[in-house]
Amino acid sequence: MKNIHKKTAEDLKIQRKQEIGSVALELFANHGFHNTSVSEIASKAGISKGLMYNYFHSKDELLEYIIQDSFERSKEIFNFRDWENMSASEQLSSTFENTLIELKKNPHYYRLLMLLTLQGDVKLKIIKDVLDMKEKFFPVFQEMLEKLGVNPHESEKTYFLLGAAMDGLVLHYLYMDEDYKLDEMFEFFRKKLLIPIAEGKF
Repeated sequence: MKNIHKKTAEDLKIQRKQEIGSVALELFANHGFHNTSVSEIASKAGISKGLMYNYFHSKDELLEYIIQDSFERSKEIFNFRDWENMSASEQLSSTFENTLIELKKNPHYYRLLMLLTLQGDVKLKIIKDVLDMKEKFFPVFQEMLEKLGVNPHESEKTYFLLGAAMDGLVLHYLYMDEDYKLDEMFEFFRKKLLIPIAEGKF
């Protein structure tokens, strides 16, 4: 019984941290990281400022939590766990298809995250973490691209080109919402980039 109670308490703590993180992301995105106080976050989350510190010791720690959560979502999109059961072309397709699914499922979250990442000091912090993530993820993609026949000397450029093209689709969709023909543009992206790479014709 003690173990069950302890597990339940831990689950509730994780859920509460997620709720506080969502509130903080919205406030940081709409009002600015530096213009948002811990008191405002606590108030909107429905808890006291003192209780807030039971979950996060500082605003910087809360920002770090939001950034790390976004990276965890990225890992789920890439779904590396299943890669060993896929061909290289399937790995390539699934990565971008999963990105599209996640984006359409939760556009509000990514719109707020985009607004947050454009802020001065926050942008510098995120760039550092993005570069750290690139160090972890790029070798996996490099191996996959080279299996598809991409010149080893061009695999990094290809990696960034694919990322830039997909980022463009994402940003246009987040800005324009339903006015942007996301599915149609993604099919064009597949036709012009993903399929030629997957067929070794890039």
